[in-house]
Amino acid sequence: MRKVLLAATISILFIQQADAQKGRIYASIDLGYGFPSGEGTWLSGTESSRSASFYSFGAGLNIAASGSYFFSDHIGAGLDIGYLFGSPLNSTNQINNNNGNAVIGNFVNTGSLFAITPNLVLSLNHEKINPYARFGIVLGAASVVEKATEEGPGEIPGTNIELLTGDLSLGFYGAFGIRFALSDKLSLEAELFDRTMTFEPTQAVNTQTFDGLQKSPTITFSKNIDNTSSSNTQLLFSSLGHPD
Repeated sequence: MRKVLLAATISILFIQQADAQKGRIYASIDLGYGFPSGEGTWLSGTESSRSASFYSFGAGLNIAASGSYFFSDHIGAGLDIGYLFGSPLNSTNQINNNNGNAVIGNFVNTGSLFAITPNLVLSLNHEKINPYARFGIVLGAASVVEKATEEGPGEIPGTNIELLTGDLSLGFYGAFGIRFALSDKLSLEAELFDRTMTFEPTQAVNTQTFDGLQKSPTITFSKNIDNTSSSNTQLLFSSLGHPD
């Protein structure tokens, strides 16, 4: 079952041609920070004390370049190309390590996302303060890096690193924004949007392991006959920044 992710977004920096007249092309450079939202939960703690919190690997710094072409004074088509530098998600769990000792495992998971977003743009085409809306799809290549260390009697020193990668992910978004004209060629934009997207890993690679141990073999997840994945994992992505 697909999980749904909602993300609110505000554009921090927007540089473009200020108007949206028919036949005009505008381009932008965008920078924003994302905050997590969604219905996914992340567990942390020990057997005697365990907590669950909402999460999204889409939290972090968003950088994007985008452009739009207007077919009329009010309707245009846009394309965004962006990258997410995800914020770390920290958790702690009681585990049995490779030596059979019960230790505390400290995990840091960080997501990243390269995304291409074609979209439809609707604009009121006001000269100074111009409200607009955008609707489109997100084509994303996501990955998650997990770094693990141990603490406690019998711990194994070093850091274990796992890289999760997958196929192209498909998402949807809708946006509303206001463009403030600074000059005939420059404007500042603030935008709020919702995005729905999940990432389903297809491969897990052990890029680094604990001191004195051999790396685990690469795991490739396959599709079951009912089209579910043998990884049984769907990870959420969101960001509060410019859509990317």
